[in-house]
Amino acid sequence: MSIQLIFCVETNKKTNSDWYYLSSVIHQFYRIDSSVKLSVVYMDGKNKYKQKSVINGIKEFRNMFTGDNTYVIYCFDTDDIVNSPKALSFMKEVEEYCLRNVFDLVWFNRDIENVLLGKGVSNSEKATYAIDYVRKKSYVHLNVKMVEKENRYIEGSNLFKVLDKYLTRKDVQ
Repeated sequence: MSIQLIFCVETNKKTNSDWYYLSSVIHQFYRIDSSVKLSVVYMDGKNKYKQKSVINGIKEFRNMFTGDNTYVIYCFDTDDIVNSPKALSFMKEVEEYCLRNVFDLVWFNRDIENVLLGKGVSNSEKATYAIDYVRKKSYVHLNVKMVEKENRYIEGSNLFKVLDKYLTRKDVQ
């Protein structure tokens, strides 16, 4: 049985920072072989998640895939949902959208850099930090508990909770 996972990420194709992080973590912790196709759609900003270009990107990948199943996984930074009603409202809107469309939602509280690097990164440095993360193989030091969270209001992510539904973890020590 073959599957395709389509990841919709906030970043743009040029910066590509979110996908650098996600791809390296997935390949470090999960068995990826020829039966698994990983695809990425760049939203070019979190507010563009339901724009035509994103929807068309998802449709294109679905149409090109000849395997058994395709699953769409939207990936979002929660920003400051604890203190910002606007951020909380946005996340609820995204959750409803994903539920309606039978998409999975991966969240990173506050953002992907906070979860994987343990610190925030300015927008101008995101690509540099992501490339360094891969180049230095920092993913091997990932605290797995940080990506197995169920509560979006605390620091961490539900990344592995979602991926575990579709992929098999490696025995990584």
